[in-house]
Amino acid sequence: MRIDLPQNVNFIIDTLYEHGFEAYAVGGCVRDSLLGMTQQDWDITTSASPQQVKELFQRTVEIAQKLDAPFIRMFSFYPPEGHEADAYRAPVLDRLARMVEYAKGQNTVLLHENEKGIFGDTADRCKLLLDTLGCENFKAVFDFANFVQCGEDTQRAYTLLRPHVAYVHIKDALYSDGSVVPPGSGDGLLENILGAMLRDGYTGFLSLEPHLSDFTGFGALEKGEHQEWRAMSGEKAFRLAHDALMEILDRL
Repeated sequence: MRIDLPQNVNFIIDTLYEHGFEAYAVGGCVRDSLLGMTQQDWDITTSASPQQVKELFQRTVEIAQKLDAPFIRMFSFYPPEGHEADAYRAPVLDRLARMVEYAKGQNTVLLHENEKGIFGDTADRCKLLLDTLGCENFKAVFDFANFVQCGEDTQRAYTLLRPHVAYVHIKDALYSDGSVVPPGSGDGLLENILGAMLRDGYTGFLSLEPHLSDFTGFGALEKGEHQEWRAMSGEKAFRLAHDALMEILDRL
């Protein structure tokens, strides 16, 4: 089966190939595409070394500048499968520090997302990264669902990361199985935390990232279980997430 990759994903893979590296789309994006689901996040693995990726990262910053896009969302690297993330503290900090230093000279803001499975997927490790490197050019994305799927207390996570948060993903999930659900319907405490952000004077972005194309079965699929699930169109899922968010905001 042929998977049609988005233009931006093709651009990254083609750029790596043009520079002599292997690169492939991997993980959940491949699974979801094979299931016919609309895919928003694409993970890419490559044979390029961290230094080589850094040089290409500089090219990404140049492109962002041409697009007048001051923010670049980023992750803090995936540890090798089966290895404890804490063992990679030093190399992660070293690599990120070099990226942040470059961003400082380019009027670019790097936004670290607490993506599940990366070094900074827990509140404590996010705090470590941001307390160490945080500045006007390195801030946090707060993703409720990702914290829930990592078993994190979102209220505690916000308390720890509050000074660094500049971007918020509106997405919710359940502790029981990691299922993504409409905003306010899960365990992310969205209304409580958004209320706290309002009182704290938050002036950043709220970004709808619903992942609801299969919100009734997403968790089961990730765990390899087999049960009935129903898919929603991207438009219907986005509208559902939007309406749920507006109901929360109306109550604040």
